[in-house]
Amino acid sequence: MLYEILTEISEQLNQHFKLRFGVPEDKLFISNIVNNDGSEPIEKDSVLLSIVNIQEEKTILNRGNPSDDLPILLRLTLLFTTTFTGKRYAEGLKFIAEIIGFFQQNKYLEIEGERIAFEIFNVELTQQNTLWTSLGAKYNPSIAYMASFVQIDESMATDPYVPASEFPTDED
Repeated sequence: MLYEILTEISEQLNQHFKLRFGVPEDKLFISNIVNNDGSEPIEKDSVLLSIVNIQEEKTILNRGNPSDDLPILLRLTLLFTTTFTGKRYAEGLKFIAEIIGFFQQNKYLEIEGERIAFEIFNVELTQQNTLWTSLGAKYNPSIAYMASFVQIDESMATDPYVPASEFPTDED
């Protein structure tokens, strides 16, 4: 479900950007802020979507009898980061504003038959410093959103199992 959520958000926001800015290509990519080797991601002058935290949803009764096979509800902290630099820095701020506007109009998205709620996640300055340090990156304009009620239910899985060795690589 995590993959499906990020993919759907990416597709919808890219469509939104194309309509609002008239850009022919995708501008939002699901990516790390920094590659594992410490290098910057390839996608320059774009918006990166990353999961920076996954927590169990505690705001509603999430557990029944421990022997029950109930789905797990999660909250995801999503970080939208611009990679526009130099003279294009202000261009990146337009994309952040459009993300805010998109989620202002779409507080909920139906993804894979589940209703996912979105709200801005305020990150205090000291927390922000810790976050960016732990990501191994320098700060870029960004906004965090909390995606709530993400359901993980292994019993509902219909897709065939794909070994990790068959996952796409950066070269694909």
